[in-house]
Amino acid sequence: MSPVTKYGHAIVPKGTFLVRLGNGFDYRDCIFFSLNTIAIHSQGNNPTPQVWKVVSDIDLVFMVSYIDRRARAISSIVEIYQNSYPLETEIDDLDIKQRDFRKREKLVQTLQENQIIGWLSSFENNQHLEICLFPDHNDLKSMVKPMESRSVSEFDNYNALNYIEVFPSKQFFLKSKEICGDNTFDSYSTWYDGLIREQIELYGLDKETAYKKELNLRMKLKI
Repeated sequence: MSPVTKYGHAIVPKGTFLVRLGNGFDYRDCIFFSLNTIAIHSQGNNPTPQVWKVVSDIDLVFMVSYIDRRARAISSIVEIYQNSYPLETEIDDLDIKQRDFRKREKLVQTLQENQIIGWLSSFENNQHLEICLFPDHNDLKSMVKPMESRSVSEFDNYNALNYIEVFPSKQFFLKSKEICGDNTFDSYSTWYDGLIREQIELYGLDKETAYKKELNLRMKLKI
């Protein structure tokens, strides 16, 4: 079974903005993006925050296994990797994405063999999501481009999840509902409304902007 069939897919439409940290704009086999500025601000200002624009629709594999009651998106990266390399145990997302580039190369190769050029998954199993792209070098230029004249500070209230279409598998919904248990969507959305009120009071945002800024996968998919 292909990863797309098992986990689902997502479409990042043309015109979507993404942010990342980087020294220069060179592309070496894969490139990571955040959907908002929160994650990159948490890493400081070195290397430099960048804004990129999606210039053609991008179809990605959805690599989230389930959402828990706190809206944390639990990655399926390790599960997909171990499907191909079952003897490699006691590893986590960072082992594959950052600590051992050989593991990342093997995962990317497995996905490319299934005609996959990128994934949408979580930022270390929390609410924030990230995109990893790994197309051919020439194809990347037709998908995204750096916006060198744009400052990341312009996007402090921006959240690309508002524009990305997500199509999880049935398995994702079943497991998420099982994990969330008696914490129903109605219960969670009541708590979420309180979070929005805090954003409005603390930062002076209007209600629509606050909702868009704080949108997470659980609210988007109404789980």
